[in-house]
Amino acid sequence: MVRSVAFSPDGRQVVSGSDDQTVRLWNAATGAQVLPTLVGHTDTVSSVAFSPDGRQVVSGSYDHTLRLWDVATGAQVLLALEGHTAGVSSVVFSPDGKHVVSGSCDNTVRLWDAATGAQVLPALVGHTNTVSSVAFSPDNRQIVSGSDDYTVRMWDAATGAQVLPALEGHTDTVSSVAFSPDGRQIVSGSDDSTVRLWDAATGAQVLPVLDGHTDTVSLVAFSLDGRQVMSDYNEQTVLSHNLVVSNDWIMEGGINILWLPSEYRTRVIAILRGSVVLGQSTGKISIFKFIQTSKFL
Repeated sequence: MVRSVAFSPDGRQVVSGSDDQTVRLWNAATGAQVLPTLVGHTDTVSSVAFSPDGRQVVSGSYDHTLRLWDVATGAQVLLALEGHTAGVSSVVFSPDGKHVVSGSCDNTVRLWDAATGAQVLPALVGHTNTVSSVAFSPDNRQIVSGSDDYTVRMWDAATGAQVLPALEGHTDTVSSVAFSPDGRQIVSGSDDSTVRLWDAATGAQVLPVLDGHTDTVSLVAFSLDGRQVMSDYNEQTVLSHNLVVSNDWIMEGGINILWLPSEYRTRVIAILRGSVVLGQSTGKISIFKFIQTSKFL
């Protein structure tokens, strides 16, 4: 099963992590595998992400480690980043590319130097269950984490101190978190089927609960201008550019564009500038590129 997919910043490549313990790089235009399979993990690869410059990939695994890979060669850049005492559930680079943050089933958040692999601070402790999602603020100064303990927490990336009391309100696992582009707000999605917006300065909930979903909200993000929140749940995924995966269709503006046969129905999704990558439970990766024209030919 494919557990995680992500586009490179330039949209030319896709990276995937899987239950088969491997990381793979793909050409987004042709679907061809770019390099030999990246091998090193000894358990499921649960999370993958590109560096902001697209030159490296970080992977997190249930083998308790993170690994950094050179995108040009496929070589592992450093020794495995070790410190977590349970599976790694979420990884992401800082916007400046200097650090990697990870969340784990050991209930901690850890910050790593992307150049040396050294753990920068003591483990960030506060959550009482698996840390399922992590994200950096746009200015690299703060980290937000969401957890199976139903809370959202904010951390100072320089000191490791928890910035505010835990943000409480969700009634189930917080599966996804993100900062707004200006860093002033945080959005969280949860297995309680709701999305919540928080003031990053005060921790106050900004709006009433966004509760239109009927199942787990597994992905949340802000639009580039920060004016809209996008979220996905179970059979419907709001992607961006008005593209939606819903009821086995890829749709735009409420119009069915492409029907997905059962073998293409998604386990994980990523999108960048009109290209959609679907990771299926079969282990396959499918990449679609949509080009706007005046009419269908």
